[in-house]
This record gives sequence, structure tokens and C-alpha cells, in this order.
Amino acid sequence: MAAIIRLIMSDDTSQQSTLRTDGGISSIEIGFPAIAFGLHAILALALIPFAWDALQAGNFPLVGSLALLSTLILILGAMIRRVAKRRF
Repeated sequence: MAAIIRLIMSDDTSQQSTLRTDGGISSIEIGFPAIAFGLHAILALALIPFAWDALQAGNFPLVGSLALLSTLILILGAMIRRVAKRRF
């Protein structure tokens, strides 16, 4: 699990912070790799209410399946982000 977290949280060069010299708020430019991973993360988080309902009903096989699906979606998002960083 720690390897997955390190893979997900590795340095992302697509995010660039620009600090303005006039004292304004800095802007963040987000590239395609970050967007690709973000969409996968949102999809994985969208499964939480279904897993919670299944847990409350005592349907543990469904909870396990949804947890596995969320994990695989996050891993796929990290892989797609790495590929997108090479291509874009």
C-alpha cells in the first residue's frame, strides 16, 4: 500500500505555481496528467457512499469488491498520469 501511495504522490511536473510580484494571489496551471488522475480519484471517491450503504447492510463481499475496485481505479489513474507526463 505504501508503494501505491508513493507512486500516486510522486513529483508532478505538470503543476506549476506562478507567484506574481505585485502581491497578488498565485495561480496554478494544471496539465493533462493531473486532470487525468483527478478524474480517476473523483470516480474512486464516488464509490464511497455505495460501500458505506453496503457496510451498513452487512454486505461485506460488496464492500470488499468496491474497495478493490476503488484501489484499482486509483492505480490505473496513477499509471495513466505517468504515461500522460511522458507524452504531453
